[in-house]
Amino acid sequence: MPCSPIQTLDQALAHPQVQARQLIVESEHPVLGTVNNIGLPVRFRQGARAAQRPAPLLGEHTEEILQEAGFPAAQIARLARDGIVANGAPRVEAP
Repeated sequence: MPCSPIQTLDQALAHPQVQARQLIVESEHPVLGTVNNIGLPVRFRQGARAAQRPAPLLGEHTEEILQEAGFPAAQIARLARDGIVANGAPRVEAP
């Protein structure tokens, strides 16, 4: 029966193997500043695991995704106005 220690998230992320594999990368978030992320778990030609960009804010890409899905601009505006979809990056204060 396979077994191993059960660790909390902070213990797992501080594990020497995680550090040796450089799995934690930094990226710049537009609201929070520098944040740590889990990098791509595979590496190609020993390339860096750097995050290309931070996770999107709520509604940041709603309009372009709905446009690509074929929704007309008037319907997208109505969906946003009625609170059915989030649209545009909300103003969020850093904690």
